[in-house]
Amino acid sequence: MPYQRTYLIPISVYLSTVWLLACSHNPSRIGQVVDRVSKSLAPTRSESIEAAKIAISKGATNGVSILGKSNGFWQSPYKILIPSELTTAMSYARKIGLGKVVDDFELSLNRAAEAAVAEAKPIFVDAIQSMTFTDIVAIMQGGSHAATDYFRKTSAEQLKKRFQPIVRQAIGKNQVTRTYNDIIVPLTPAARLAGIKIPTVSIEDYVTNEAVTALFQEIEQQEEKIRQDPQQWTSNLLRKVF
Repeated sequence: MPYQRTYLIPISVYLSTVWLLACSHNPSRIGQVVDRVSKSLAPTRSESIEAAKIAISKGATNGVSILGKSNGFWQSPYKILIPSELTTAMSYARKIGLGKVVDDFELSLNRAAEAAVAEAKPIFVDAIQSMTFTDIVAIMQGGSHAATDYFRKTSAEQLKKRFQPIVRQAIGKNQVTRTYNDIIVPLTPAARLAGIKIPTVSIEDYVTNEAVTALFQEIEQQEEKIRQDPQQWTSNLLRKVF
């Protein structure tokens, strides 16, 4: 597991140093140079914390960027579908000629989620900055989803609370409620005659929950990529730690 290499000094460096010094007939300096190499290569506590925060931030930022762009939800595995409670009512709406409006409603749900997720970065930045050294060690030595699990534990509820006003605003901008009403108003009398119930659903809560769930799933995937390929880093600090 890549993160577990944080406090290990590459053995090859020691062997190379010893070999070079031996060849140059300076055996008395071997211990001193190895000590110097060890101190220069071993990441300090502050370096480890800083590097881990940068790496974790990269995973979260990538997740936000992927989902927070146009079609980040709509044309992806995270596409938000009509709430399951409304499936029967929406199927009947299609039968009475409201199919286009139902499609518009589903699209508006995804547009609202995309707009909301785009505003999520500061929430993760706050969570990352509040991490302790113990948190960092647990994440770096943990499983392939340790950072994401940390976010779920520390930020899920906060994320939902901070998301809701953003989602509410996004719902307004993307005309989700208006589109929904364009279905419900003509559908209600027809559904009543057909004996079909139209349950009450909080669209705001639904979009919030779907967006947060998808965001954590994407961050989880980004974390896996980072752990599997730590050599992608270009920063000297990140290369030193990872």
